Amino acid sequence: MPVPVVTVVTPSYNQGCFIRATIESVLSQKYPHLEYIVMDGGSTDETAAVVKEYSSRLTFISERDRGQSHAINKGFQMARGSVLAWLNSDDLYLPGSIHAAVDAFDRNPSAGAVYGEGYLIDSAGKSASRFPWTQTFDLWRLTYLSDYILQQTVFFRRAALDEVGYLNECLHYTMDWDILIRLGKRYPVEYIPAYMACLREHPEAKTFAGGKRGGETWGQTERFRFSTRLSSQCYSRKNHAKVDCGPLLSPSSRGAELRSEVLCGAAVALYRAVPRRADGGRCGRSPAAERVLHRRQ
Repeated sequence: MPVPVVTVVTPSYNQGCFIRATIESVLSQKYPHLEYIVMDGGSTDETAAVVKEYSSRLTFISERDRGQSHAINKGFQMARGSVLAWLNSDDLYLPGSIHAAVDAFDRNPSAGAVYGEGYLIDSAGKSASRFPWTQTFDLWRLTYLSDYILQQTVFFRRAALDEVGYLNECLHYTMDWDILIRLGKRYPVEYIPAYMACLREHPEAKTFAGGKRGGETWGQTERFRFSTRLSSQCYSRKNHAKVDCGPLLSPSSRGAELRSEVLCGAAVALYRAVPRRADGGRCGRSPAAERVLHRRQ
């Protein structure tokens, strides 16, 4: 079987203090058919000077964009690879991650995406801990409860992205969650039990600065549509016992987002699951409660 070209896209904006480590983590993969594209949004720091040192080994484009999702999509659309991934300009690949992804696609030719384990690291690059929420793929949980997949470990089959569509450019914080749900509905998503990447946590990191990730509600993503399909069986004692609330208790902006989304989604789903009365109302619901819940749909 021919060895596929793998394209990694790094969206970048004023992360000059971290981007060297990111670039070296990609270029040191020792994968023979690697294309690397850095899509910069017009950084005003040392980013361009750092990237210039690697100009013979990557493609660097610096121009204004409409945000991270737009930058990634531009990189994906110009890519030559049949396997695509993005790595943020402050995160890292671990040795062998690209080989692990390609091997997983070889084992499961129908997979639309693969992902693995990863670490949380601090601003100095020291490992703090394992990313605690990674688990084997569970579409129900991914769709209805939480995003347990570390985006930095994800690799996509290009043909699958071509079918389901690329990143939703209206999303700036939950685009990885959205695309994985869309892919998971049409393709197998393969879990790799190996450490593949690191997520850097620091005050300037997008998902930790100001909690803006929580501003993107289910109304902006396909996940909100679950309220029209979810039945009361999803809340059985058996399923409830399997729920891991660890991500919901996190003090980070990610945890705040999950709490907001789960509460909103659960209210809508429970409302729809309650049988209607003959007059069209819901059993056990006052008219005032019905009006409040109806506005959440």
